[in-house]
Amino acid sequence: MVLLVDGLDEASPPRGGELPLGLPPAHPPGPTIVATTRPRTAPFPAGSRVIERIDVESTSNRHDLLDYLNTITTHDPLIADPLYRAGMAVGQFTETLLDRSGGVWIYALTVLDQVRDHDRDPRDVDRLPAGLAGYYADNVHRWRTSLGDNTWHTSGLPLLATLTAIREPQTAATLATWADIPEAQTRSLLRSMFRPFLAIRQGGDPDLYLPRHQSLRDFTTSTALADSDDENLRHLGHTLTTATRQAHRRIATALTPAEPVGRRPWDTTGAYATAHLPDHAAHAGTLPDLLNDPDFALHVGISSLLRQRHHLTTPHAHAALGALELAAGHGTTRIEHLHWIELSARKTHAHTLADNAARLLPDRPWRPLHAIWGGTSHQTLTGHTHWVRALASIPLPDGRTLLASASNDRTVRLWDPTSGQPAGPPLTGHTGGVSALASVPLPDGRTLLASASADGTVRLWDPTSGQPAGPPLTGHTVASIALPDGRTLLATAGFDHTVRLWDPTSGRPEGPPLTGHTRGVNALASIPLPDGRTLLASAGDDQTVIVWTTDPVTR
Repeated sequence: MVLLVDGLDEASPPRGGELPLGLPPAHPPGPTIVATTRPRTAPFPAGSRVIERIDVESTSNRHDLLDYLNTITTHDPLIADPLYRAGMAVGQFTETLLDRSGGVWIYALTVLDQVRDHDRDPRDVDRLPAGLAGYYADNVHRWRTSLGDNTWHTSGLPLLATLTAIREPQTAATLATWADIPEAQTRSLLRSMFRPFLAIRQGGDPDLYLPRHQSLRDFTTSTALADSDDENLRHLGHTLTTATRQAHRRIATALTPAEPVGRRPWDTTGAYATAHLPDHAAHAGTLPDLLNDPDFALHVGISSLLRQRHHLTTPHAHAALGALELAAGHGTTRIEHLHWIELSARKTHAHTLADNAARLLPDRPWRPLHAIWGGTSHQTLTGHTHWVRALASIPLPDGRTLLASASNDRTVRLWDPTSGQPAGPPLTGHTGGVSALASVPLPDGRTLLASASADGTVRLWDPTSGQPAGPPLTGHTVASIALPDGRTLLATAGFDHTVRLWDPTSGRPEGPPLTGHTRGVNALASIPLPDGRTLLASAGDDQTVIVWTTDPVTR
C-alpha cells in the first residue's frame, strides 16, 4: 500500500501525541507514505526519510514551475483561450508570472485559477506585485474595490477573516453563521472572488470550504504588514488582524453553550468544539473565562489547554491553568477530578475556579478553604521503566523545542514540553543505559540529538524522524561545541582516558584524541564565551577538570 499526501501541513491540527491525518507515529513494515509539506511544518512518522528539500529560490524549482506553466497554458483551453483573445504570447505570460511569483507555486496556481474564472485579464500579469504577501495584499484591494467599502466591511472582510480562522472545512451555512452575514451572500462570495483561494471538498452534501493554503492564514495574522514602511500596508495589517480576532471571538461564542458554569452541556457541543475551542478562545482573548469552568477543562483535556499557555497575559489566568495542570492525572471519576481541581486551585489561588468546582461537588462535612503552598504546577512525564539519567532541550527549525530524556532502560524519549505528550516513539539502539544527551546544531538549520551510553557508544539521531543520523561513535559521554566558523563539533569521552572530537555530519574524527586525564572521563561541557569562542571542559575520575581551547599559543 502506498499513501500519497500532497501538503501534509495543510491537514487539520492533530491532537496531542498524534500526527496529521491520523498517521501513526511509526508505520509498520509494508505501507509506504509519500508526502510533501512546507519546510519545518509537519512532523513525519518515525522511520521517514527526507528524499529532497526544495528551495523556492533554487534554479531547479523555478525551472520546474516554468515547465508546468508552459505546459498548462498550452494544453488547458480555459487558460490558452483567454491568452489568445488577449493577444498575449504564452512565453511572455509564463516568464512574467514566474518572475512575479518568485518561484512560489501557490501564487502562480492561484493566478491561473483567476484566469480560468475570468476574474483576471492575462494582460494584468505585468501589474502583479512581487512576492506572495504583495499578491495577497493586491487581491484584498481588488476585492474591496469590487464590493465597495460598505459591503467589504460588512460581508467580504468578516467572511475572509472567518475562513482564515477555521481549523477544519466548514459548510457555507456554518461560515455564514460564524461570519454573521446572510447565507446567500456567503455562497456568492465563496463561489466567485474567494474561490481560487479555497480548497473545496465537493461531491458531498453540502460542500465544505477551507483556505487553500496556510500562507493565506499567515498573511491575515502575521506582523509582516504591521512592520512595513508602507503606511497603507500597515493599516491593512491592522485591519486584517483585528478582523481575524473578531472572527475567533464569534466562533468561540458560537461554540460555547449559553448556560451558566455548571450547567453547560459540553458533551453536546460536537467534536470541532472539543478539538478547537481552546484555540479560538485563546485568539479571541476569552480563554481566561473558560479556564474558570472546570467542566470545560475536563471536556477538552489539559493538553489542548497547555498549547495555548503563551496567549495568557494575566496572573489569574496563569493561576487557573496552573491549577488544572497540577490536578491533571489525579482521580478516575468526574467527582474525583473536580475535588482535585478545587484543591489545586486553592493552592494556586485560582479561587474562582475553586469555587466553581466546589459548587459541582456533593455536600461534604469538610472542604478546602485555603492552601498554603510554595510549589509550582507540573506534569509528570511517564514512559521510562528505569532511572532517568539525562535531559536535553532540542530546538527545531520550526521554532518548537522538544525535551529529550535518557534512561537506564536503554532508551531515549522525545517529549512536547507544552502538552506533555510523547513526540514520537522511543529511540532504541543502545545496549546499555543511556547517561548523557546533547543537542547538536548543524549549519543547515537542523539540530541532531547525541546520546551516550554505558555500551561505549555515542549515537546521533534526527529528532524529526526518530531515525539514526549516522553510525555509532566511540565514547560514553558527549557534548557539542560551536566553533567561530559556524561549524559544530561533537566531543565524546570514555573509559580510555581521552576526549575525542568528531564531525557530526560525516561521523569522522576531527583531529587526534585529547589526552591528559589519567582515569576515565565521565563529564563534558561546552563553555561559550562573550567573544564568540567556545571552550571545552572535561571531568574525570582522576579528580581533575581540564579546560581545552583551540586558541593558538602566543610567543
